Amino acid sequence: MADVDIESELVAHLKPVLDELGAAGVGPEMRPDSPLPFIQVTALPATQELQSWDGRLSLDRLDADVDVYAAKKVTARDVGQAVRARLAVPLASRAATISRRPALTPRPDRNENVRRYGAAVSFLARS
Repeated sequence: MADVDIESELVAHLKPVLDELGAAGVGPEMRPDSPLPFIQVTALPATQELQSWDGRLSLDRLDADVDVYAAKKVTARDVGQAVRARLAVPLASRAATISRRPALTPRPDRNENVRRYGAAVSFLARS
């Protein structure tokens, strides 16, 4: 599997544009005291997509779950759209290439005072 920590890559990719995205923070874990709007990035299990016939080269799919938490639905949607637009920009490290960036859609949350939008994003990385 690829030696790419997609979680930290995405957090680093989104941090420089927090003001542009209208978010107060970005990280791998949303805490009760985190400022809103907050972008949470969680790495999902990786899978192998392709492998060369001799086995020395493979292409892995790295998935990440991206959630936007905000106090208002409009804010969560707008930040979600900005996150999706930012994902069109290549990662600075060039460690992985975006292969799927669906629109962030409403998701349920246990806290009735928080609105959540999210999507599973896929990247391809060579190993």
